[in-house]
Amino acid sequence: MSGYVSVCIVFPALLTLLTVACQKESALTPSPAKPLYTLPQGNHSYDQSILQFYQNYHSLILYRYDSIAYNYNVTGPLNPDLAMTVADTNYISPALDFLHANWLDLYPSAFLQQTLPYKILLSSQISVANIFFGQVRDYSYYPAMGGLNYVAFGLVNDSLQTLSARQVDSTRGLLQQAFWQQAVQNKMIERPGAFDSLTNYAQVDQTNLRQNGMFFYHPYGNNGVVDFLDYIRVITSTDSTTMSNTWLSPAVDVNGLYAAKYNMILDYYIQNYGVNLQAIGNK
Repeated sequence: MSGYVSVCIVFPALLTLLTVACQKESALTPSPAKPLYTLPQGNHSYDQSILQFYQNYHSLILYRYDSIAYNYNVTGPLNPDLAMTVADTNYISPALDFLHANWLDLYPSAFLQQTLPYKILLSSQISVANIFFGQVRDYSYYPAMGGLNYVAFGLVNDSLQTLSARQVDSTRGLLQQAFWQQAVQNKMIERPGAFDSLTNYAQVDQTNLRQNGMFFYHPYGNNGVVDFLDYIRVITSTDSTTMSNTWLSPAVDVNGLYAAKYNMILDYYIQNYGVNLQAIGNK
């Protein structure tokens, strides 16, 4: 009995001491989170335009970053074979002009505010190593690439000012494809509901693309999303006359599926978003 009483007496005493000790400690407060990126990244003349762009659209244009910016999510690296070399600062100003002329100025401001990625990465080179039996066989290079929360532009170097008209058109289409990829992936924008039903993707192979109204074969999987994004790329890099004389001509469009998908996409985004994709291709 006496032992039990002693415990009962000591415990309140300990509790009192602990309470007093805790009261002497200052209240714990969380440290403010350190931002991953800050603007401006430098003091060049173009830094103010980058800052103004962020204030308008809340989208970061970055020319200084590491691989975490493009190749990681919360679980780790996404593609160890992907590499981006940061931009050559001598060509950032013409690169920004190119992006505005061939992407950013081609859409209504309200559409950009809804669909722009968190980051636009300026790179002098985007490459993916092609691995064969565990060894690097060669590299593929990309003018533009879309990711989870970014669009990367990979021509911020001395080649930008020597692009032919055809190369400009091609790069413009790849930029749109990268832009729309992240917007669709992050559900910032809807795709036409009936688009996927026009093609049985399970039956697509390299021999029947025209019969199925597809531009490219994807060996790792053909589906409505990649087909749709290919249409974005081709439409925005091809003028309407060329479209009519090639892909939409009876000789190529043997089943009328190119025209059906093309018109569905154009009509849907004009009516629902005020975006004319063919006008971008006509640029």
